[in-house]
Amino acid sequence: MSEYTIWWIDDSPDRKANGADRIEEHVEELSTEFNEPEDAIDRLDNGEDLAGIDLVLIDWKLNEDGGFFGKGLTMAGKVREELTDIPVYGFSSDTVGNKEEFEATYPFSDLHTKNGAEDLKADLEAYESVRSVRGEGLRDLIETLSPPEDTIADLESAIPREYVNGLRPDPQSDGGSVVEFVDWVRTRFLDTPGPLWNDAWTATKIGLKEEILGDYAEDLNDTKHGKAIYGGIFSHRKSRLWWSSSVIDAVVTISQEKEIDFGELKTVGENVLGETEVPKCRVCGGELPDILAAGKNGEDATNPVHLGCSHIHHSREGPFEDYRVANDL
Repeated sequence: MSEYTIWWIDDSPDRKANGADRIEEHVEELSTEFNEPEDAIDRLDNGEDLAGIDLVLIDWKLNEDGGFFGKGLTMAGKVREELTDIPVYGFSSDTVGNKEEFEATYPFSDLHTKNGAEDLKADLEAYESVRSVRGEGLRDLIETLSPPEDTIADLESAIPREYVNGLRPDPQSDGGSVVEFVDWVRTRFLDTPGPLWNDAWTATKIGLKEEILGDYAEDLNDTKHGKAIYGGIFSHRKSRLWWSSSVIDAVVTISQEKEIDFGELKTVGENVLGETEVPKCRVCGGELPDILAAGKNGEDATNPVHLGCSHIHHSREGPFEDYRVANDL
């Protein structure tokens, strides 16, 4: 028996068989309801009870194949009026545009495979995890991120202010939207270094080359401090993320066990782990960069550089890492 229902709105009827139906075949906990846009509008306008819908998938380019003259954004806005706290995803057969009206956008090829269907199920479980703590306190909401105990106080200050008392009982009230909280998690919390580091940040911070960090994953996760890798909601949508505090605790513990004083955090790879090939700054060429920076404003920070070889681009707020741009990259 299915646990979640996905409403698929598409002007390409063939995608019922090669898309929507395949989701059901791949994951038995998912069921799909397929509608062409005109029929979807009828369901919305006729006041049909849509309370059983858990996720809506809308073709980004609705007006290309059928007789519907609105775009995917038009349909998304219409759906959002009726299903105010249900995630709405956009997709397309090729590229997808900005997410203006969508919680996420994916190419069609990412949806109908077994891995794609399993990701959708994991998405729905994540939304349900947040929804299950509605009306509880902030601690319960933070627990959906599965944080180490020593990070909880910092997370309490990082959570958007409308959620300082947890997820409100009324989904229409300020701080009551599951969709808005998850959007913060996916686009801000998981993507901005601070409480969490990706592999590139983690490797740079402790003085390893990114490509060999995985060789030490077991060591970093096996100390008394427990697992350092993030396992909270939407971890399945991200490459590996590390709790920054847990990584620091782990390398300190490892150094103590080896009775080695490593000095600066960025020297751990060389002084504690014994790596002779250490990362170099992309700007000056010197060893052991201590931060990541972008090549130019608006790019993701991916270049290991020294702090002095970068400048702050003040585009981020809150207790997360400043966004930096590498000088003369």
